[in-house]
Amino acid sequence: MRKGKKALSLGLVSLMTAALVAGCGNSIQQPTSSASSKPASSSAAASSSTASTEDLLKFEKGTELRMATGYNSAKTGIVFDAETAGAGVTLADGKNYNSGDLKPTWVALQDKLGMKFTSVYQGNSSTKEFDYWKEKLGDVDMVSGTAAKLTEFGEQGSIVNIGEYLDKMPNFKAYLDKNPIVRLSITGNVSTGAIYFSPYFDGVNDIEKMPLMRTDWVAKLLDGEGQFSAAASGNTAAPVYQPFMPTSGKVEIDVVKKDGKSTEKVTKDYGAYGNIVAKMNEKGSMSGVDAVNMLRE
Repeated sequence: MRKGKKALSLGLVSLMTAALVAGCGNSIQQPTSSASSKPASSSAAASSSTASTEDLLKFEKGTELRMATGYNSAKTGIVFDAETAGAGVTLADGKNYNSGDLKPTWVALQDKLGMKFTSVYQGNSSTKEFDYWKEKLGDVDMVSGTAAKLTEFGEQGSIVNIGEYLDKMPNFKAYLDKNPIVRLSITGNVSTGAIYFSPYFDGVNDIEKMPLMRTDWVAKLLDGEGQFSAAASGNTAAPVYQPFMPTSGKVEIDVVKKDGKSTEKVTKDYGAYGNIVAKMNEKGSMSGVDAVNMLRE
């Protein structure tokens, strides 16, 4: 936020919501702090069945977050880069996106939270990105960096300690309470319990094995009738995955019903239809259009 004097660090975009609200600088309501702060006028950004409205974090509607976050490349930032967007790319939501436009997930999050995201990411690795900003942290609100460097600057008072705001992030706090090893791994100072970055969930249970996607887009792509086509399409990398399911025979599995409330058993006939992973391995690199049509078969 432009009123704040500290930068808030980030370890992983997936938990950015939990971290960014804690770094609202002078717009945070801090009942135990003697520093001046401007009362927020918007409704609480987080909710929990056990937290009262007064306990939740509040911030001004339209609060801007300047984001220097990504993973080693401009392609991984919160906006479309020129190479990815080209002359414009139309996604499954029917909207056309150009270079510099927020990616759909960030548009939805921005609308949900009532704040504004501005990308100032330089497209660097975590180390180089933080080196770029470390002398001008007043010009950025969230920044990528290594755990060691973020902790070092946090202990100096340059980065917000989100550990002080866990009571205002009940869902995040509940997760850390349930997973003490994660809590310990992100603790920058074991004496004070300070946290200067959000955790990177690498290999925690099955999270890394699960693709995250918009189910309505998947349904539109895979349940469509006839051959899928697109004006432009990239190519997949040469697949090298080992099939988990069999490549022949029949297997009975439980699947969630359409209502999402119960399950039913279905029979997968791999002898008749084959294994999609094995098929893609055999096909090799292909266009996104070919991949969709292979999945539709």
